[in-house]
Amino acid sequence: MNLIPTVIIALDVFEHLADPEKTARALVGRLAPGGYLHQNFESNPKRNDLDLSTEEQRDATLAYLHSTLEVVWQKEGYWVLRKPGRTPSQPGAALWE
Repeated sequence: MNLIPTVIIALDVFEHLADPEKTARALVGRLAPGGYLHQNFESNPKRNDLDLSTEEQRDATLAYLHSTLEVVWQKEGYWVLRKPGRTPSQPGAALWE
């Protein structure tokens, strides 16, 4: 049985990835319809050793997320996004595949 997540939390993650958009696409692909992604993508102009993504990658990743998911709430760079569709808690929806 493969569980389908209804909530994914990716706080302070994307800026440390070499290919953040690829990871964002994978997360959205696994997220249940009606599920929520909590995310932020910190921008660090100094790009320390652990900051692998570029500003261009940040912009592309955020553009993908915001064109694919619905913005539910945001404040100071923290976003809660919702995948369109019926939530698994609604009758007839399964939490597993």
